[in-house]
Amino acid sequence: MNIRLARLGTTTSLVVLASLLVPAAAPAAPTWQADTTVSPTGEAVRESRVALGPTGDAVALWVQDTGSGSLVRSAARPAGGAWSAPVTLTALAPGVLYADVVARPDGSWVALWLRSVGGTSVVETSTRSPAGTWSAPTQLSAPGASAGWATIAVDDAGRVTAVWSRALVVQSSTLSGDAWSPVRDLSAGGAVTTLADVDFDAAGRATVAWTRFQNGGYQVQVSVRDTDGSWSTPANLSPDGEVGYYPQVGVAPGGGAVVAWGNSGYFVRSATRAGATGTWSSPVDLSAANAGLPSLAIDGQGTAYATWARDRGAGDVVEASVRQQGGAWSTPEALTADGVNATSPEVVVTPAGNATLVWGLGVMDPTVVQARTRPTGGTWSSTTDLSNTSGAPVRTPIDASLAPDGDVLVGWRQYDGADTLHARALDVAGPRVTGLSLPTNAQAGAAAAFSVTATDAWSSVASVAWAFGDGSTATGAAASHTYTGPGTYPVAVTVTDAVGNSSTRTGTVVVALARPAVSRLGLRPGTIHLTGPKKDRKAKVTVTVTTASKLTLTFKKKGVKKPLRLTKNLLAGRNTFTLTAKIGKKKRLTVGTWKVTAVATNAAGSSTAKKLTLKVVR
Repeated sequence: MNIRLARLGTTTSLVVLASLLVPAAAPAAPTWQADTTVSPTGEAVRESRVALGPTGDAVALWVQDTGSGSLVRSAARPAGGAWSAPVTLTALAPGVLYADVVARPDGSWVALWLRSVGGTSVVETSTRSPAGTWSAPTQLSAPGASAGWATIAVDDAGRVTAVWSRALVVQSSTLSGDAWSPVRDLSAGGAVTTLADVDFDAAGRATVAWTRFQNGGYQVQVSVRDTDGSWSTPANLSPDGEVGYYPQVGVAPGGGAVVAWGNSGYFVRSATRAGATGTWSSPVDLSAANAGLPSLAIDGQGTAYATWARDRGAGDVVEASVRQQGGAWSTPEALTADGVNATSPEVVVTPAGNATLVWGLGVMDPTVVQARTRPTGGTWSSTTDLSNTSGAPVRTPIDASLAPDGDVLVGWRQYDGADTLHARALDVAGPRVTGLSLPTNAQAGAAAAFSVTATDAWSSVASVAWAFGDGSTATGAAASHTYTGPGTYPVAVTVTDAVGNSSTRTGTVVVALARPAVSRLGLRPGTIHLTGPKKDRKAKVTVTVTTASKLTLTFKKKGVKKPLRLTKNLLAGRNTFTLTAKIGKKKRLTVGTWKVTAVATNAAGSSTAKKLTLKVVR
């Protein structure tokens, strides 16, 4: 499954300092952050894409028209930071088209575009390292004949697939690691083809769809690259004589797939495949007549979400339909009102099934970017205006990108004296925990240190709460806790951002039995009488120990060869008992000055000795 449109795999890694950690997230209400200008004011942006990476960072790519040619430019935003100044990826060229960018799980990015070189259009690509440096452009298509269109996508393992047309043939190359594979022909030659789309299952099988002029129309074709790298013979999805255009592909993790396209009758149509090796169904109509280009996304359960704009006689409205895997498409639902024109809807959906749909709205040309969201199994939310409502023209298409944690980034071009790239984020996910330190040698009775570091992609970290597994809690990024006894304790830390989204990480702390320590030893009074009133014949011993232990008092006096010993079982904390001259059943303290040594012992060892003096008188 390909998280559209960020083209990012669903499997990511979280590096932490503690072991046995299980992530959990608790979203609050999704919150739209402020509109941000990405490209410099006055810079004419003609095409643009935004994409989100696995750690919450973002990259924007656009084509700048200078008046004398075109440049490919890019800006980046680290998680929790601000958009950088743009960098230029290409030399000036007469024209650039189809600029796109995808994020890889290792933190690198791959951009692709079509550029005029020496009178022909060639496919070029550049890679941005995790450190933020773009490579010099690499030419993928061969010289001598122009490429007609190009697209790019990435699977869960980080393999990037580029597809384009050249000399009336659909071609492809795959980037594994740092090397692009030899170019492969996917279609027969001799006929015009139109723009393709690519998606992947969990095993990395790629499904590519395009249209080809044949059999009296533009026929939708599809080819599958298996896990061994071999491509299947193209299959025709649409009937002979039909004009199909703009096919969109969605593939579930298990291999079930959907292709949707527009046709010459202005219907949106769809064909489905039950599994990775299944056959394609006959096409069905998703929409009524007068529908425009579709957008398609599919979640981790194989549920497909399709949207399009359709003229119902009083302006174009955005419609959407949902199909559970193996089921039928739902009756289309209108998401905008009649009377104004809605255009270029784009849908993205998380693996769990939370969908976001964006479009442009205006009486003539779009002047507002709008959005609605739909939780898993729920209904569409009310409409939110994403752009300003000043009446400034908004250029389509509108781009939506999805991060693995569910955050969404929407990009559009707005006329601010020149077409300028704007972006706005939907903050859905809690902060990303980048480091968690739990004690590895905790001992009962000793303070243990805990710490966590976290970054939220779109809002600040507001609070950190700890639960130590013994009923005790604490707050703050760094905390200290003392366990009173040995054992294995489940620890949880919850980090919450400024809009209420939280992330929880859990771990286990093993607390060992500590060697006891005698922190206090006292004797009152310091003299015991052998005769006289009862109260004078005893003393009170007070001893404080860090853990449950056995206390041994050793009594020594000059002239007495064998020391006398008295043992007591103590609990952790403060203990008291009475001392008399009688030590055990048969031994007694005689008159004189006794040196008393106290040592506490448990299974882990013995404490440092504490000493005091006791006088015995008649």
